[in-house]
Amino acid sequence: MAPTLRRVVGTPELDLRVRCGADALERPVHWVAVSELPDPTPFLEGGELLLTTGLWHTGSAEAATAWIRRVADRGVAGLGFGVGVGVGHDEVPPEVLTAAERAGLPLLEVPRPTPFMAISRAVADLLAADRYEELNRSIAMQQELTRAALRGPEAVVTLLARQLDGWAALLDTDRRPRHAAPPDAAAGGVAALSAALDRIAAPPPADGPPSPARRPSAASVVDASGHAVAHALGGDQPVGYLLAGTAGPLDARRRTALAAAVSLLSLELERPEVRRVTERRLRTALLRALLTAREPAVWAAVDDAVGGLPDPVRVAQAALPAGAPPRAGAVGEALRAAERDAALRTALLATEGGTLWALLPDAPAAIAAFGRATRPLVCGVSEPVTPADLPAAVRQAERSRAEAERRGTALARHEELAPGFLGLVDAPSADEFARSRLGALLAGRQPAELLATLRAYLARGGRWDAAARDLGVHRHTVRHRVERVAELLRTDLDDPDVRAELWIALRIHDGRPA
Repeated sequence: MAPTLRRVVGTPELDLRVRCGADALERPVHWVAVSELPDPTPFLEGGELLLTTGLWHTGSAEAATAWIRRVADRGVAGLGFGVGVGVGHDEVPPEVLTAAERAGLPLLEVPRPTPFMAISRAVADLLAADRYEELNRSIAMQQELTRAALRGPEAVVTLLARQLDGWAALLDTDRRPRHAAPPDAAAGGVAALSAALDRIAAPPPADGPPSPARRPSAASVVDASGHAVAHALGGDQPVGYLLAGTAGPLDARRRTALAAAVSLLSLELERPEVRRVTERRLRTALLRALLTAREPAVWAAVDDAVGGLPDPVRVAQAALPAGAPPRAGAVGEALRAAERDAALRTALLATEGGTLWALLPDAPAAIAAFGRATRPLVCGVSEPVTPADLPAAVRQAERSRAEAERRGTALARHEELAPGFLGLVDAPSADEFARSRLGALLAGRQPAELLATLRAYLARGGRWDAAARDLGVHRHTVRHRVERVAELLRTDLDDPDVRAELWIALRIHDGRPA
């Protein structure tokens, strides 16, 4: 905050006399400049108290008017005119005084005993005193905000609104208001800052390293209603947003208060987030121990650590489909959605890489809630197991998820998969096996007829007559077709190993059409 002309004139040792413009003495003085140039405006910035002895004045009223108009238009705060014996003018020339009055420019008469240097020093002292006072006020405001932080984020927001002589609002990461002061004024401000929030709101947390591209941490709106600003709270990933506004400009004092509030609220809101990250890492470690260990003692230790695990449990796995477009933060979003679901309150959830793992209670509601919360991920769920069977359940969940992805469904349970031996083989490997054994038949002429004959022949243990009856054809027809199959496959159908492989390939082909 700069001192006003009135304060400069009020400095007793300067002995300045106001000759005109007494009604404009509240103008701020940002510095002092001295010039005798015919046109000093290229060397001025505006806001200066311009000192001169009038060496540029030739006595012409027109020239005096032009000179005064130039410096007034440049925005000087006022004009100090030095007078006295040996200075150049014993008094302020009437032409200059008249021009200053017409231009609305305050003109101060500087007596001969007052050096221009004394005026410069006095203004510098006033500027320093104001800055020191501003600093003390800022420190006091920060201390007051720090004490308010001990009472919680709401107290900080309420105090900030008062310090700004405006309004303030705290929003969570979903842009839902947590606290606003005063509520009515803040409601309109939050709406006005919607576009600003769009610029600073970061994307959902990625499962990998954060993107090097960073969004701005703050954005502001200045219009006829005042100055409003939105700040992201926290580090690379916001933990909330602080919005604030004033009817006037955000001066240095208000900016200092706003910066202090941003820091205090960031620290306050990051503490729960740090705790959640720590808990998430602990859950990941506990879940990994559970899924890889067969010792009952591990289950008991984890059961105690988390306050009770469901028994029996199902292991669930969720991940984006292979080949799907990358979606930053999809697994993190699914984890947070699952954590919020009441049906999953007893589940143990953790992420590892691009995969979400869960230990679910054996309840249809929990399985349905997991599938709902993890969309658009694809889920696989094991059969209900005891602690000793968790490693096997992990494999079941992986096979179930692969089968769900192959089917194009959101979720598959292991009990829905093919029973027996085929249920132990993952879908991609099984399909590849079936194609490798039956590919020549599928690519040849009349594949359906040859496949049906091979199926009947193997089902009847290689007996021509029984296969012919099943197919409703003559046994010589069956013999001819079987010979054709053996020729195309280049194999010996009397070999029991070959028969077993072809039977499995047919079962896979029948259940999983390529």
